[in-house]
Amino acid sequence: MFDIFRVSTLRAKGSQNFLSKVIRVVAFVIPLVLISGCAHITIQPKDPQLISIEQFARDVTVHLMSVDPKNYEQYQHLLTVEITPGALRQLKQTGHCAKSPSEIKARVQAMNKANQASLVKIEAADFPGKATEAGLVPVEVKGTIVTISGDGKEKPPARFDLLYLVGTNKATHKYLIANVQVR
Repeated sequence: MFDIFRVSTLRAKGSQNFLSKVIRVVAFVIPLVLISGCAHITIQPKDPQLISIEQFARDVTVHLMSVDPKNYEQYQHLLTVEITPGALRQLKQTGHCAKSPSEIKARVQAMNKANQASLVKIEAADFPGKATEAGLVPVEVKGTIVTISGDGKEKPPARFDLLYLVGTNKATHKYLIANVQVR
C-alpha cells in the first residue's frame, strides 16, 4: 500500500510539474502572440476623396491668407471660384478678402511699398466631424503666416484657425467652400 501511495504521489508531482510547465509556456506565448499580432497591424490609407478635399482646403487657405504681392490678385480671383458667393461676401465684410478690384490693387501697392515677403505655413488640416446632412464635409486648417520685412527681420508669426464646410458644385463637380469660420 505504501508503494501505491508513493506512485500516486509521484504522479501528482509529475502532473504539477507538467501543469507548471504548461502555465509557463502559455504565459510566454500569449504576450508573444499579442506583440506579433500588433506588429502586423496595417494603417489604412486615407480615402482618396478625403485627401483631395484636404488638399483643396489647404489651397484655399493659401489663397485666402496670402499677403504676397506677386500672387495676391490671382489668389483673390481664385477665391471667387472656390468659395460660394454668400461665404465670400461674409469674408469681404470682415476684411479677410478685398471688396473690389480697386481694393485688390490698393492692397498690392501697399504690400509692394512695405517690401516684405510672406509665407503661409499650414501646420494641420483635419476633419473635426462627420459630413452634414447636406453632404458638406468640415475641414479645419490651422497654421501661421510668417512675414519677413525688406531688411530681413522676421515679424512675429500670425496664427490662423479656419473651419470650412466643403461641398461639390453641382454644375462643375468641383469642390466649393460653402461656409468659412475664422476662429
